[in-house]
Amino acid sequence: MQAIWRATETAHGEYARAMYHVINRGDRREDIIWDEQDREMFLWTLTESCLKTEWQAHADQ
Repeated sequence: MQAIWRATETAHGEYARAMYHVINRGDRREDIIWDEQDREMFLWTLTESCLKTEWQAHADQ
């Protein structure tokens, strides 16, 4: 399970300090990460999103 936590409330109806569940898989539970390059791109994109939005990502496999 992966969740992203938003520190502040936004105009989009998100709640302050709420936890949101995020799934990193494709349709029919297919993999979206096929190799090391895909994994690095996914983590880079997640990092950039967290920095821009003040999200905190917590992962559990």
